[in-house]
Amino acid sequence: MRSAALLSCLLLCTAVPAGRSDDTAGAAGAAVGAGGEGKQHQEALSHLLRGNDLSAEGRHIEAIAEWEAAGRLRPDSNVPWNNVANAFMALGDLERAREAAEWATRIKLDYMSSTTLGNVLKALKRYEEAESVLLRGCEASDAAGDAYEHPFWSLANIYHEQGDYALLVEFGVKGLDRISHPLCAPEAADRCFPRPGPRRCRARRAHPCPPREGLSLF
Repeated sequence: MRSAALLSCLLLCTAVPAGRSDDTAGAAGAAVGAGGEGKQHQEALSHLLRGNDLSAEGRHIEAIAEWEAAGRLRPDSNVPWNNVANAFMALGDLERAREAAEWATRIKLDYMSSTTLGNVLKALKRYEEAESVLLRGCEASDAAGDAYEHPFWSLANIYHEQGDYALLVEFGVKGLDRISHPLCAPEAADRCFPRPGPRRCRARRAHPCPPREGLSLF
């Protein structure tokens, strides 16, 4: 019953990350105060936001063009390529999604890019590779002090499909301790997977999540 309850919570709350990569947020602030570089950042941000709006309307091809333009202007950021990968997934083009997601992880492997690549590899039935990149994402997220559930719950979903319920519960619980998304507030998690004793969930992150699922900002 506990595994079934946890799975229900995973299906409710696991999504392509909608957050901010801390290094890109910091780079954005530095660029804004750096004259010409600030102008380049603002142009990249405009492309990124236009891509987000187009994607929300289902205009994924146009969104991809905007995000690719943002990526050329901000080659230090994995965010545009992470969004490109998500768009190709929405279009059902898994190979191009994999290429974009791999590029995002080469720029920086974090909770966001690892989850996207892991989800793409899982969709391609390349489970061992998906497990490997998600484990690396979990390690990178914890090493950076991030509190994001995404790679942990993507791993839990893989273990559920493989029938490894011990690991499903292990990584599901770890995800509960790193909840970041408003839909996955500790109260909602407790309803899905009640546990005795005080909650062990970390405090919500200070910055708000962007409102649209799967669309990240610098």
